[in-house]
Amino acid sequence: MIINNVIKIHKILLTFLIIGITVSCKTDIKEIIEEKYPDDSPKLIRFYKEKNGEKEIVKEISFYPNHNKKIEGEYKNNKRHGKWTAWFEDGKIQSEGYFKNGLNHGSRKVYYENGNKRYEGKYENGKYIGKWKFYSPDGNLINEINFDK
Repeated sequence: MIINNVIKIHKILLTFLIIGITVSCKTDIKEIIEEKYPDDSPKLIRFYKEKNGEKEIVKEISFYPNHNKKIEGEYKNNKRHGKWTAWFEDGKIQSEGYFKNGLNHGSRKVYYENGNKRYEGKYENGKYIGKWKFYSPDGNLINEINFDK
């Protein structure tokens, strides 16, 4: 009976310890409107997490005056990291690409306003790699550059 009570007490203490660690390590993400247009609509919103008294940006969204998104992307250690997307003012996609530690890293696609691809390629640690393709506004391939040569 004493052993069962000791085991129950240890389970309870372990549960409180796990809850305490989870709560103390929890990071809340706060949305802050950094800039506004004259009509009071957001121009730039940043998302921050606070951990141990430090504020770190984790995401950013900027908007056109018509309220459509202009740019959206993620941060890690206060540097661009992850997927970033840009749009034309009418809401059509303008570009999409990836960053790693603030440098272009991964695929990049850029579009004309008519929706056709303008160019595409890849980066590695901020440098062009592989074959990049460039297109005319009507969608025809007009040039290729191989940065591995």
